Amino acid sequence: MFLSLNGPDNAGKITQLRLLGARFPSVQLLGSAHEHDAASWERVVSEDYAAWSFEQSTTAELTGLLLTSSKKQAAALEAGRVGLLDRGMPMLIAVSAATASVKEDSSTADGVGEAGTILATADDRESCGAPC
Repeated sequence: MFLSLNGPDNAGKITQLRLLGARFPSVQLLGSAHEHDAASWERVVSEDYAAWSFEQSTTAELTGLLLTSSKKQAAALEAGRVGLLDRGMPMLIAVSAATASVKEDSSTADGVGEAGTILATADDRESCGAPC
């Protein structure tokens, strides 16, 4: 089981998750998906993350990287604990949809549809253990 706080940068998500973690020993602070796949993100961030996200990568590549990182994040959860996430599947979908909309100059609905299609066709999507 996972609990994610979703929202903009610097909104206090990590602060709130740390407070929850300190209060309840049955929870495990997992942070963001990026932290669990640092080498992959370092590769794209080391150059120009914005250019890679919005110009160089495909929506499928970005969504795949986010999903792979999310799977690794889920795998880090210790048995019997509740995982606390800095952003979860709702933000993965939002980022993928926004990227698709910007890249393809399409509507938000089209972007959400494309992101949904990519996620629905991902291998083992339902059984991956990703924090959905």
